[in-house]
Amino acid sequence: MKCNILKFLIPFLLTISSITTVNASEIYNKNGQKLDLYGFLDIKKTYSNQDREDIPKKYENIISNMIFGFKGNTNIFNNIYGYAQFEYSLPINQTEIDKNVFPSIRLGFIGLNFNNGNNSIDFGRNYGILYDSTSFIKKESSFFIDDLMYNHNDKFMFGRTNNLLTYRNKNFFGLIKGLDFALQYKSPFFSENDVFYNKNINKDHDIFIEKEKNKKGWGASIKYKIGNSGVSITGSYFNSSKIIDKNDELKKIFFIKDKNNKNNDINAFSIGAKYEKNNIYLATVFSKTKNSLTYLDRNNYYFANKIKNLEIIGQYKFNNNLKATISYVQSEGNNIPAGYHYPGGNISFLKYVTINTIYKFNKNLSAYFDYRINLLNKNDRYVRSNHIFTDNLFGIGIVYNF
Repeated sequence: MKCNILKFLIPFLLTISSITTVNASEIYNKNGQKLDLYGFLDIKKTYSNQDREDIPKKYENIISNMIFGFKGNTNIFNNIYGYAQFEYSLPINQTEIDKNVFPSIRLGFIGLNFNNGNNSIDFGRNYGILYDSTSFIKKESSFFIDDLMYNHNDKFMFGRTNNLLTYRNKNFFGLIKGLDFALQYKSPFFSENDVFYNKNINKDHDIFIEKEKNKKGWGASIKYKIGNSGVSITGSYFNSSKIIDKNDELKKIFFIKDKNNKNNDINAFSIGAKYEKNNIYLATVFSKTKNSLTYLDRNNYYFANKIKNLEIIGQYKFNNNLKATISYVQSEGNNIPAGYHYPGGNISFLKYVTINTIYKFNKNLSAYFDYRINLLNKNDRYVRSNHIFTDNLFGIGIVYNF
């Protein structure tokens, strides 16, 4: 890597070390009603180890943005509370006249909390049920998160998505301490058009809109925290299916097989385990998807029959200011059809190690850097024929929390 990164990094660190910050969170608390403001400003930049100009937009244009949100709750009656959350994202590293960049609503839901906070039910734009386990890998100030399972937003019930009805129960009705479960339903999506993206640059999003149209989904998760050991285990699952069609029901009654009905079940499951105690955080997540995530072939995206992901992370907190993290990600597709100049079967889509360091100047301001080491075989026929980016990457960022 050339010295231009050092030229940027040195004044970068000197500048932020001299900034004073003001913390703000609670903005209203009166008569049983409370409203909090939260958010952060994240400025980041990516570099290749060879300073190449062909870094994919997926990495080169990692968006620096400002995310802010509101959390509110109000007492309705005795032990029943209403709550709501709204979260908004504002990209800030684009030009003012760029019509392809839109601010976005990340979260927006309203719910009821009852039974001393052990039960809740809400509806709106929220996190999909698989996030309950895949989020074990999520840590603050991580840079290369686009490929991680928890970050597949607006794709079935992986990450943030719309029309989710979620019920959560803590301590299993008060009978088993540490045992939580959740049930989730995703109502169908009927819209024919989506004006908030550019088809020329977001083909992957385009085929998900078509795939999810007129489908409903359901899912569940269960989590168990083992006493004070610091160990937690979570499993989650979702399934998405077409809305019941009267003709399909008649075919089932008369045992008529649909020749066009191939094995197109859409589902995914994930199981995660973590250890969090003292200054150590360790977690691993294994996920398996069926007809619900895509792979690339000659600049087009296709749904993979099966994709398996293994994600591992370890973090050590040296003191109140410095944290170091190392993670490993591997993604493999199974039963992939033969493509252009490569055979089908099992194909490695991702394989890399990331080293991350975070330094907190105070409770508001921190700086971080990530170094991603590629482990994919550069001579693999799938990698070569689809021009998969295999260079190492370096990312630096600064975060202001409020």
